[in-house]
Amino acid sequence: MEETGKEFLEAFPKLEVEGELRELLSTMEVVRVTLNRRKDLLRIYTVSSQWIHKKYIYKLEDMIQSQLFSHAPIRVKIIERFYLSRQYTPERLLEVYYSSILLELKNYHILLFHLLYYYLMFLWYCYLHFLL
Repeated sequence: MEETGKEFLEAFPKLEVEGELRELLSTMEVVRVTLNRRKDLLRIYTVSSQWIHKKYIYKLEDMIQSQLFSHAPIRVKIIERFYLSRQYTPERLLEVYYSSILLELKNYHILLFHLLYYYLMFLWYCYLHFLL
């Protein structure tokens, strides 16, 4: 990885994480942490050599907020960057990351999520219909 930082659990030693998420965090480093001027948004910039599904990122944001900042009105946002091997071609990445993209889009803008989801369903239907 080009950027260097602290291992995630070293940067947040009081964070209690178990199981699969703990294993995923062993590949993640925190390279920067910022707080906005209003002090209501904590941004955690991370890098990882392994792709991590967005559902785990959202879960981690919630865990940090509830365990470390439950007393303060602070939202936690993790901005992740992945340095993946060359085996991840754009086609392969979309295949693997598809559900994560939809989840992120659903949380970002529900209308865009529905447009993309139903458009892709339509394409899949056309693909199956014309092949059979």
